[in-house]
Amino acid sequence: MAKFLSTMLIGVCLSGLFFGALSRHATADPSADSGKKDSPPGATRIAVIDMTRVYMKSKIYQNYQNELKTKVSESQEASRKLIMEFQQLTEKWKRLEQGSEERKEIENQLKKKQTELSEFQAAEARKFQKEQAGIYLAIYQKTAPEIANYAQARGIDLVLWKQPEPVKEDDPVKLLQSLSRNVIYENNLDITDEIIGAMSEL
Repeated sequence: MAKFLSTMLIGVCLSGLFFGALSRHATADPSADSGKKDSPPGATRIAVIDMTRVYMKSKIYQNYQNELKTKVSESQEASRKLIMEFQQLTEKWKRLEQGSEERKEIENQLKKKQTELSEFQAAEARKFQKEQAGIYLAIYQKTAPEIANYAQARGIDLVLWKQPEPVKEDDPVKLLQSLSRNVIYENNLDITDEIIGAMSEL
């Protein structure tokens, strides 16, 4: 359950916020150092960043992962309890005479228990998804200004979201998602490690 939000979901949900913050905060400083690579005068200076790595390396995320283990364990235990109750009712139902009133009553209980289990699992999934989205938002709100400051100090005009390299080819869905990434090629423009270092106290 700790993997509710895939890498692509993170990118879709937060890339708009990320680019919006940079457009507000990061303006070129002509007197600042050039970016990671010299550019002709007047050219747009560009950098790329793997925000997924930034999120995963943050202390906020790592602390949440530790808390999540306990929460998931508690959720799984509650789910197992409901499953055991369902199985016990099923065994009782099997022993009853077909067509009997008691058997019909157990059938109704089984339906209710199955609905209860399904609703519980769906509610838990939504809860964890909402919590994780909140964690990513909290990290973003601290990270975006730091990226903007870094870009300003080095005369970087534009920072693009760099998604990971293509995943294993035996997973067609994830492969297709990764092939649709924004950055196809970059040459020494990655500032991910610098931002992770700057945000080491997050």
